[in-house]
Amino acid sequence: MNSKKPPLRQGIGNVNALGRGILRMSSGAMGARVLGLISLPILTRIYAPEDYGILALCLAIGLTAAPAAGLGYYLAIPIPRAEKHAFELAAVSLISTMVTVSLCLLGFFLIVGSSNPLLRFEAIATGSLVIAVVCTELLTLLALRRKDYHSIATSQIAKAGVGEGTKISLGFLAASGPGLILGQLLGYCAGLWYIGRLSGAGRNLRAALRSPIRLRKTMKRYQSYLVYRTPAQLLASYGVQAPVLFVSALYTPAAAGQLSLAIMSLSLPVNLIGQSLSRVLYAELASIRHDRRGSEEAVKAIKYVLLRAAAVGAPCAVFLWFFAEPTFGFVFGEEWRLAGQLSSALSVYLFFQFITYPAMVILNFAGGQAAILKIHLQRAMVSSGLLAGGALAGLGVLETVQIFAWGLALHYAITIAVIWFWRLKNSLNSGDWQDD
Repeated sequence: MNSKKPPLRQGIGNVNALGRGILRMSSGAMGARVLGLISLPILTRIYAPEDYGILALCLAIGLTAAPAAGLGYYLAIPIPRAEKHAFELAAVSLISTMVTVSLCLLGFFLIVGSSNPLLRFEAIATGSLVIAVVCTELLTLLALRRKDYHSIATSQIAKAGVGEGTKISLGFLAASGPGLILGQLLGYCAGLWYIGRLSGAGRNLRAALRSPIRLRKTMKRYQSYLVYRTPAQLLASYGVQAPVLFVSALYTPAAAGQLSLAIMSLSLPVNLIGQSLSRVLYAELASIRHDRRGSEEAVKAIKYVLLRAAAVGAPCAVFLWFFAEPTFGFVFGEEWRLAGQLSSALSVYLFFQFITYPAMVILNFAGGQAAILKIHLQRAMVSSGLLAGGALAGLGVLETVQIFAWGLALHYAITIAVIWFWRLKNSLNSGDWQDD
């Protein structure tokens, strides 16, 4: 019997390689966020809070609808061992998204009409954002399968550079709200062009689109993602966007703009580190499972990522709690001081959110599709109840957001405990890793 270990793909079961993957992913996100940070003090002096409120609402609707439009199949892209099945999943999501957006826009114009040019522009822009979000996710996941972190990092920087540059240019031309939306769309297009060109995914994706019989077989094979992950991801996106959606509906566009800037300040460290940690852990666990190796290496990778998430989340939360309001007033202008107060209020759940992002990845490999759905359903219910309750009780936007933040912190803490002390340990002890 051959005692040699099987050849390992790049980074499999190697903590140092895992750290390098995190560094590469984070470098792209860091570059993108640095560009965003440099442009924000300019943008907040060009655009009013009401303009940010319009962009925030369009983005909230687009990001919430994207998982449903793609039917959740693109979320399974790192799972198959065969590369062709991954591209088939991407093709299914692409077709579904294009059809869904086209039908929704057609229905919108038939019911609402198209006499208002601004409303027509916002509807088309929101539909385009849905397509851009799904395409970005599926191309990113295809690159993650190959651990092509360079392409992902480059696309993130391109997206930020083109997007922020366009927003500033149009802002000086007095484009107001539409300028922000156009900048966002062009940024997505630039990121998609770069990651598609660098990863070389276009040819394989076109080949998958020409095989409808294989696409139907792939849909059937991964139908659990349609049944569980689509509603779960829809609820997850809704949970993230619920504050903006509720504040837009129950308060004012200016308040929604202030809140969007506050959430942006929290998403800076979360997107910079938290999502990069999650994606690298997803790729690493998929590699470990493909090579049928022991649970010890899986636990080792999980602990490595979760500890680093906690180490980054704690100082970020402390800084925002104590210094967000004066920092916002100085950097973005005095009219954005409310955004600083909202950011300070939201910081109470930031530490737990950092750990929850990579922790949720575990459930993809621990047979936890139903558990993912339940967790996101609980978050959606908590968010909706607290936000609607605060507004209906006559509380101001700051008081409502404070109540929401404490409730969400408790939800995240419970979620982390359930995943670690129950789902993960039970799954590893029984060998219940999801089959290919």
